[in-house]
Amino acid sequence: MNKRATALSELLAPLSTGKAMLVLELLRPDLLDQLEHCLGFIKELEIPVTSTQNTLDDFLTKRYMVLEDSLSCIQDGTFTETIRFLEQPKYKNIIQAYSFVDGIPFTP
Repeated sequence: MNKRATALSELLAPLSTGKAMLVLELLRPDLLDQLEHCLGFIKELEIPVTSTQNTLDDFLTKRYMVLEDSLSCIQDGTFTETIRFLEQPKYKNIIQAYSFVDGIPFTP
């Protein structure tokens, strides 16, 4: 068995080939579960009301969420807007976002 250390971004980047992908790692579930953080998160990600509870519960339990979109979201700015939203001080210590576009790490 070959062994090597690798960065998480190296593992995830190839999964984004042909699309934009945002991988969210929940660092502080106790804080995201608070109403003030939770509502903004749901609104920004446009989680449908019918699936909000299940989606949020899954994220709180599993600690990871993958968001995928077509490459056109780069041009219309929605991908960058979501990244900037998660970079706010309010969310920065709660959620770590890893962003990739067409197989490479993306920094807005």
